Amino acid sequence: MERIYTGPQNSELAIAMKSCDPDGPVMVHITKLYHTTDAQSFRAFGRVMSGTLRKGADVKVLGEEYSPEDEEDMMKAIAEELWMPEAR
Repeated sequence: MERIYTGPQNSELAIAMKSCDPDGPVMVHITKLYHTTDAQSFRAFGRVMSGTLRKGADVKVLGEEYSPEDEEDMMKAIAEELWMPEAR
């Protein structure tokens, strides 16, 4: 069974995500990972839910098994490059 963590809906983060606040804390929902041609790292495709993500920003990457009680499935990374895909 999949475990779903539901946090407080009145927290600063929840309120910022609900309103897509560009000045709120950065939260990005990653939907797809693409490995690089050398297979040494990944590129992530996702939607910015709140905040403003900038090149060079320090971010926390939370894995599928992350929980606030046990941060083992978390790592720190740097947003090295950003792309904005567009479609017709």
